[in-house]
Amino acid sequence: MIIKMKKIKFILSAVLGFALAGCSYDYETGADYPALSLEDGVYEYELSAVMQNSEDIKPYLDFFDGVKFSITYVDGNPASISFSEEGVPFRVTDFDYDGTFVTDCEIYTRTSPYELRVKGTDQVICHISADRTVTFTFTLGAPSNTYVYQFVPASENAGAETEE
Repeated sequence: MIIKMKKIKFILSAVLGFALAGCSYDYETGADYPALSLEDGVYEYELSAVMQNSEDIKPYLDFFDGVKFSITYVDGNPASISFSEEGVPFRVTDFDYDGTFVTDCEIYTRTSPYELRVKGTDQVICHISADRTVTFTFTLGAPSNTYVYQFVPASENAGAETEE
């Protein structure tokens, strides 16, 4: 009886171990994450919303029309970004730039949504989710006001051309 119980415990432990080992590793490393599986090229994004706390203020302020964002993919991964907020009366990042921010980046896959970071640093630029929505979170003035720039791909087919 004791030998049977030990066998049952061993089998259950082995099954549980195999189940847990295969559970999340692919997701955590980004192996199957849509943001990492794009062809090389420049992908344009469009500003879909500017959330102030829980309200979209983009329709009420026309200066947001000048905000542009793109990600350049090399070897199937994000390699650089270009962010322009020409005409917007406030900056939404901590980076020092004059209207347009361009930098090399890399994706950090140990968070959800994933982070786009300045290459070689822990400095987070923005976040990218499974559906490729990109968000910049920022605060202006009162800490109780949280803002989020939300970008979506301009077109599913955009970006397949590479710069020559």
